[in-house]
Amino acid sequence: MNGTDGELSVKLPDEKLEQAVIYLLGEQDNENLTINCKAAEISLQKGEKYTVIKMEKPEPGEVGIQMVSTKPMDINAYLTVEYELVLSALALEPGGIFKSFSGDIVRIPEIAPEQPDWFFWGVMIVFVLAIAGLFLVYIRSKGRRPVGKKMIDERRMLPKENGMRGNDFCGKLVVYVIHDREEIDYPPESINLFARCNREVITLEWILEICNLPLQLKGAEKIMIRPGDDRSIVVKNNGRAAAMKGRELLIKGHAYHLYYQEKITFVFDEEDTEIEVHYKALKPNER
Repeated sequence: MNGTDGELSVKLPDEKLEQAVIYLLGEQDNENLTINCKAAEISLQKGEKYTVIKMEKPEPGEVGIQMVSTKPMDINAYLTVEYELVLSALALEPGGIFKSFSGDIVRIPEIAPEQPDWFFWGVMIVFVLAIAGLFLVYIRSKGRRPVGKKMIDERRMLPKENGMRGNDFCGKLVVYVIHDREEIDYPPESINLFARCNREVITLEWILEICNLPLQLKGAEKIMIRPGDDRSIVVKNNGRAAAMKGRELLIKGHAYHLYYQEKITFVFDEEDTEIEVHYKALKPNER
């Protein structure tokens, strides 16, 4: 796939597949990735220059992949398949061990030791080395990559980035656990930011702990919340979770203002958990 709008169609060999894996390698924007296929289970592993699509017991047919990006993509796709086979012998060949049974001679064939498939293992070793080489090149290039400029309005920079004390927290946050792996029905929990926050920055991990929500979410400590102007709060997601404001997918590492009656949804794929954080004004009796 090349360009800013790519579409790929992969035809699976047959209906006897135990597992099929599609590797997308190269410059890509896998945040806007759509997969159309039928399988018992589909899992994704994403990186800046790779995407791994694993399908357990896929149905026969074609797998459709669409990607849309604001910058040009240059992607090569590779398919690997896995079968589970049971082999059985239907005939006996002469030779081997002889055994007497009811006056007749029964020939039991010798089972020759199974020879390794050198061609198959050679191809697999070359493939693994190629993947490892690409990953090593990616790690090294990432370490040499210069730090890009942050896209944020200088007039509305965060207090810590301005080097001075800015606004104070206002209002309150109401946390809703929409879904979690254990399927536990948690009641909504709230925290009065005006009364409890005398600090410059808080994290989603701290909010969950204060709200007594026993959720161990990787990356929650990297979701930063600071007070903004006009009684807003400023949210910056530096973790692995996906963050959405309405239908807008928030770019990781960028700061977004949240005003009264607005909400942000965080989706943690690894923990299979979805959380909504609502920002609301305080009632007179809550101050």
